[in-house]
Amino acid sequence: MKINKIFLNLLFLMIVLVVIELSSSTIIYIKEKKVSFLFKPFSKIAKNFQQEQEVFLVNWDKNKDKIVPGNYSHKKNGEKIKYKINSRGFRGDEFSLKKNVKNRIIAFGGSTTIGLGSEINETYPKSLQDRLEKEDYDVEVLNFGLPAKSLNFIRELYFKEAFKYKPDIIIIYSNRNPTMYDSIGTKIMIDERLDNDKIIRTNLFLMDNVMTFRLLYKLYRKVINLTIRSDEVISPYKNDVKHNIFYFTDQYYKTLNEIIKFSKKNSTKVVLVKQAFFFNPPIQKKLRSYDLKENIEVLKNLKKNNIDQLNYHDSFWSVTNVVLNKTMDKFKNHQNVIVVDPIESLLENKQNFTDYVHLSPKGNVILANKISDKIKSILRK
Repeated sequence: MKINKIFLNLLFLMIVLVVIELSSSTIIYIKEKKVSFLFKPFSKIAKNFQQEQEVFLVNWDKNKDKIVPGNYSHKKNGEKIKYKINSRGFRGDEFSLKKNVKNRIIAFGGSTTIGLGSEINETYPKSLQDRLEKEDYDVEVLNFGLPAKSLNFIRELYFKEAFKYKPDIIIIYSNRNPTMYDSIGTKIMIDERLDNDKIIRTNLFLMDNVMTFRLLYKLYRKVINLTIRSDEVISPYKNDVKHNIFYFTDQYYKTLNEIIKFSKKNSTKVVLVKQAFFFNPPIQKKLRSYDLKENIEVLKNLKKNNIDQLNYHDSFWSVTNVVLNKTMDKFKNHQNVIVVDPIESLLENKQNFTDYVHLSPKGNVILANKISDKIKSILRK
């Protein structure tokens, strides 16, 4: 009798937990389109991805948060560009977990890194590998770029999976997407995350798979968020969307610092690459002459005082771009970090861009060469 009673109590408890998880999963799915372990087997969906004026049709795997492996194509200027997503969900040829070269480099980033609008040989990670191989370096550059993904996503991808590939170097080329996605919504306390790799990875696993934990953790974050005072700046796209100044003063730095600390523990060098936008090079050069605090003040007052000769959209992206690039400079003297600045070279010619942010094949070569020049001294032959 006691055994039956214990069994019934456990069964009742399990039913309650499942009901709670189903309820939490429903709320999270409505709010974020995020699915729990209960629904992941049924969660593969087709998704349109828009990169400025171009639309790419990809199959997005909500389970792995990557593009579904396979062959895809995209029409650009009347020509069909083909691209392959390998079995691990990244662009390019297959690669193994085991490192078979002296130098393994992982390139993190968004649409410019993955380069869906470019042939594989025209992407900057492939150009970087070609350049280094010509100089007799035993190297592979893995393209871990994914479209419309930000620095927060890169952090999660690195802690959950990418570190397992034991890279010697990681490259982070992420400026616009953090502003677009990470600076909106809940602010994160500077000392909120515990500096423990296992705790961080456990937290990420639970956030991905158990929606009750995700919901409670997000509610906790929202309460903490109320204690953080921050000015806001209006989005250049929607007046009801606001970006937290706190992200630009504290949070972007904190996320980079967390990645850098984790990399040092794993004997991995971090290469931070400044991103170039093309609006009005002389005006942008003037902004770069201001220090970080001065640019923050410009950002705070941007809606009242647009930058001369630039509309609000161009002003917003010009200033936020400079702020995040200058934040990288805080790590210039870090023994485990290399900061690469290709901006002046890229802004010399508008033909280096396909729009104000995405690079042309020529721009990708310039970017690859700038990175190559900076990292050769730490590579093994």
